Amino acid sequence: MSVAVHPDGRFLATLGRDNAVRLWDVETGANVHTWAVPVAGWQDARLAFDRTGGLLAVGGKDGEVRLLDVVTRTEAAVMRGHTDAVRDVTFSPDGRLVASAGEGKDRTVRLWDVATRQEVARLEGHNNCVYAVAFNRDGSLLASGSTDGTVRLWDVATRRELAVLSHGTNAYGLAFTPDGTRLAVGGADNTIRLWDVVTRQEVAELRGHTEYVHGLAFTADGARLVSASGDGTLRVWDGPSRR
Repeated sequence: MSVAVHPDGRFLATLGRDNAVRLWDVETGANVHTWAVPVAGWQDARLAFDRTGGLLAVGGKDGEVRLLDVVTRTEAAVMRGHTDAVRDVTFSPDGRLVASAGEGKDRTVRLWDVATRQEVARLEGHNNCVYAVAFNRDGSLLASGSTDGTVRLWDVATRRELAVLSHGTNAYGLAFTPDGTRLAVGGADNTIRLWDVVTRQEVAELRGHTEYVHGLAFTADGARLVSASGDGTLRVWDGPSRR
């Protein structure tokens, strides 16, 4: 299952393995709407709200990226281009772009224009499944993590690959610090690695989980990092020092 929290905290969106995205009222616990999305018989995908909370993006095993309208409770768009399942989706901070990660033989990151619902870029370089995508806070950089053992950094404006970070294991989760100076990467080896975004060097390893790390999020002030693992635990870490 994947979970996304509405920007103002009113709703919770969940994606299960029963072909359904559900929208929940946080205060009452009521399921206020359900959209059909093909995911059954496949591993978990991810979903994301835009900055206003008006749109929810989700990928499917059919290779399509769906935009769901949270206000009207309708399917606003279906964007087609991936040739295999879509593992992860995320909105740019300004809400103008959606980035999506292709599984299987697709191995691409796609950028979509939210207004026109059209693909505007195809980022190629990974040689295995792309598992995670994340924008930095100003939207100038996009990180992609793959089961090819690398994380790649892309210039969003020019669509150019800027760096390849050799993570050494499947990269399952990504999160930039709010100031954009560090990138946290969760991997199949139960470890979280912190990278300096400017120097492209690994600066720390966080160990404690006993299974793969698949989810990461920094608090708004960057003081804490929360990690989710296949060991069934959430862990909270002190935020990375700039030193």
